[in-house]
Amino acid sequence: MASGSACELETQLIIAADVDLLVSQESATLLATIARVKSMLHSLETSLTRQLERRVETADHPAVGSQNT
Repeated sequence: MASGSACELETQLIIAADVDLLVSQESATLLATIARVKSMLHSLETSLTRQLERRVETADHPAVGSQNT
């Protein structure tokens, strides 16, 4: 949801710049900030996905010797 909001904001800034509601320097700075935020969100999503995959793998294949016999 956050990445969708970032994309929506990016689109709104592009439109605002196109209709001259923002100075080009302001829009460039804001768009660069949004690009950094989108990159951080992507990294977070990737990290969380990997953690979840590891937990699923661990649950599906418990370590040898960890079973009660």
